[in-house]
Amino acid sequence: MPEPDLDAENVVDMKACSKCGQVKLLTEFYGDKRASDGKCAQCKVCRNAAIQSYQKQNPEKKRQRVARYRERNLEAIREKGRRRARTEDREKKHARLRRWRLKYPERDRAHWTLGRAVAAGKLVKPDACSRCGGVGKVQAHHHDYAKPLEVEWLCKLCHVAADVERRTGSEKG
Repeated sequence: MPEPDLDAENVVDMKACSKCGQVKLLTEFYGDKRASDGKCAQCKVCRNAAIQSYQKQNPEKKRQRVARYRERNLEAIREKGRRRARTEDREKKHARLRRWRLKYPERDRAHWTLGRAVAAGKLVKPDACSRCGGVGKVQAHHHDYAKPLEVEWLCKLCHVAADVERRTGSEKG
């Protein structure tokens, strides 16, 4: 960090860090409403180092604090995620989807056809995985994309396993 200019105008904009003892500009200190000058006693560098050290020594307290924060601010966190998804990630998501659709047109057609059939009530999505019997959210697994309505309804874990089987050529049926 360059040496600050210590003329009479800048002296009021400076403060000594209580940890490292260096005299720094006030912009190098976090705000603290409780302090008489409105700034933390430690500079940002020292404060960040102290926080990191404490968090490494007390990982369970950090986990608990994060869990409490999430519990208290769940809706705000969700809204922030929705807002982010609506704005900055939208173009990346659309570009990725366009590339996937160009690379796998048969899969795209199969997914679209299946989605329309489920929406129209021609196919009913079950509540349980057809392999493990697990109840919950299920996904459609195509054994053959040329037959878009012939699917096996699987949980996430079984679907991943089925995709691995298909890629390795050991799929049966």
